[in-house]
Amino acid sequence: MRGASHACIGLTTVLLVLRPDPSSLILCSGYALLGSLVPDIDTQYGTIRKPAAIASLLSLLSYNFLLSAQKTFAAIGIVLFLIALIKASTYSHRDKTHSLVALVLVSIPLMLISTNIMVPFFIGYFMHLYADSFTKMGVPFFLPFNSNKYGFKLIKTNGVAESITTLATLFILFKFLATYYTTNELTQSLINFITPLIKFVEVYF
Repeated sequence: MRGASHACIGLTTVLLVLRPDPSSLILCSGYALLGSLVPDIDTQYGTIRKPAAIASLLSLLSYNFLLSAQKTFAAIGIVLFLIALIKASTYSHRDKTHSLVALVLVSIPLMLISTNIMVPFFIGYFMHLYADSFTKMGVPFFLPFNSNKYGFKLIKTNGVAESITTLATLFILFKFLATYYTTNELTQSLINFITPLIKFVEVYF
């Protein structure tokens, strides 16, 4: 599936399942999107490898490091996470990164930073695998123990069915945001995200 499709499916699922409060909405959404895109780091065409996505990834990690009360653990988690991503980028497409083992191994370092970011990342990553299982190629869920590619294998990547699924998911996402959160809460979520950064700048600069 395309990056946009994975982003819509992953983010929508995370928000529907976790229903984060406004104070953590943006951070939760950021890691949901990150998890939704990371499996395709194994292809040069993956959205996660684009400059804007890399910048967003590094910004999220830096944000959590600056606000972490346990900076040593956070630093270790970030380093391990980045090493895992660099290693994953060397694999063939729809191979090791699209397995349940990879899902666990890539998610574990984030626990050293915060379980609050690991959970949306984990769900987003899993939904990427699940969504890809609907495509013709299938997904090697059980690598390295079994190289068979499993799934429903019903739709073609970048085909009409995928486009319809993406639009439907996007509709559900906006419907959820409009009904579950008020305008003031959405505004407050942005303020809550920015405020710690402002305080950090005031203290250290």
